[in-house]
Amino acid sequence: MNSHEKRYFKIYAARHISEDKTGSELLFDTIDSLEEYDENIIKEHLNGHAFVKTFSASKGRLTELILRSLDAFHSESSVDAQLRRESHYAELYFMKNLFDDCMKTVVSAKKTAYEYERYKILLELFVWEKKCLTMNSLTGKTEEDLNRILDEEKNILRILENESEYWTINSRFFLMLNKNGTLRDKKDLDKFNAIINHPLLKSEKNAISFRSKFFYFHIYGSYYFAIGDYANSFKYLKKHAELMEKHPQIMEQELHNYITVMMNIINSCHLLHKQDEIYKYLKKIRGIAKKAPSNQREFMEIKVFADTYNIELALDIEKGEFKKGMMLIPEVEEGLEQFKGKINKFQETILYYNLTVICFGGGEYSLALKWLNNILNDKGIEITQELYCFSKILNLIIHLELGNADLLPYIMRSTHRFLEQRKKLYKFENVFLDFIKKMSDYPGEKEVLKYYQELKIELETLLQDPFERRAFDYFDFISWVESKINNKSFSQIVQEKK
Repeated sequence: MNSHEKRYFKIYAARHISEDKTGSELLFDTIDSLEEYDENIIKEHLNGHAFVKTFSASKGRLTELILRSLDAFHSESSVDAQLRRESHYAELYFMKNLFDDCMKTVVSAKKTAYEYERYKILLELFVWEKKCLTMNSLTGKTEEDLNRILDEEKNILRILENESEYWTINSRFFLMLNKNGTLRDKKDLDKFNAIINHPLLKSEKNAISFRSKFFYFHIYGSYYFAIGDYANSFKYLKKHAELMEKHPQIMEQELHNYITVMMNIINSCHLLHKQDEIYKYLKKIRGIAKKAPSNQREFMEIKVFADTYNIELALDIEKGEFKKGMMLIPEVEEGLEQFKGKINKFQETILYYNLTVICFGGGEYSLALKWLNNILNDKGIEITQELYCFSKILNLIIHLELGNADLLPYIMRSTHRFLEQRKKLYKFENVFLDFIKKMSDYPGEKEVLKYYQELKIELETLLQDPFERRAFDYFDFISWVESKINNKSFSQIVQEKK
């Protein structure tokens, strides 16, 4: 809960609680005072109060009270809340036999529901419309009127079915994408193509509503990104953004989706080296966040913080301006602390990874390892995120730079076992692990140079393989190898290539 919601809860609780008022407020205040929820500390702090003896029931009452206060606080915050309230008003009018008032409410709500394409609530409104017509004995209605109502309802059901089908395709696609990561072999490509060849994805015309079109562009933008076709991904992402901009009333209700699309466009610009366009989109995003409705502002601030700093860090990494990127660390640390526990886990992980690479490029290997450990120690992300796998690889490089030769054999075996268990041992991983094995055998100076030269040749070959190329999006392995061969800093090699 934000500060406004907490303040409203206090007012709401004072007005609506007649029993156990002190207990609920004490429990709320105690929980609110803790940085992290700890039931033992709460019970110890409230020891002596009768309601602690039935702690589970007390928590349940407080939860219900909080939800009721949030419902009241946000009752005007979205069109969905407004339409649910209108539907309830229609029910109340109907129960009081005020059928004309019920119909007026339904007609008004239906107009709003159509404007914002809220088809599910439209079905609820149809229930009250038909009940009112029945109670009025269909007075003044003709066969034509009944057919109109039937056709209208059938059309809504058709749209909802269409949206549901696109949602299912979209969900299956992202379930596979989140599980497997980007494409690394033909078997993965065949799985993705099996979904993308669905009849509904043959043409945009098959998507008959805003929501269906939203999923259509989302799927194609992500599909082309996953197979490394960034130009086509960029094309569909722009269409995705344009779709939302053509429906400003819906976009205002779903700004978080629009920001996500814009950030995906920026990621594509980054991969397509459209640097000037990136700053244009960043400026646009930050402007939107500042104008966000009050009920969405904190959410937008959190999202924009994570997304935009990730982009800024990624740009500094690409240009080899690691010292410049390190200057952002205090701001990022402040944001991480301010929004602790509220940032999307995936975005937070990318922040940690980018900070790792920034510190690595700046020659601060111990600091890089500190940031990387935030990823490696989070067991909740290792199963699904490809980024975790490359964090394992980067961990080996950092320990190599730190001169921890005695640790390399153990870390290498652990990494090999992890990748093998998750079927993530592709050509790139095998090549790199073989290199680390050689480096952990305490080679002489001439052998070290030879191993780096051999690694460079193998990596340049892999870079030409479309299924292996994705590995180089996570870290500039070739520039790092070249820095070792030429006895230059990593940042110097990256900058020389720009």
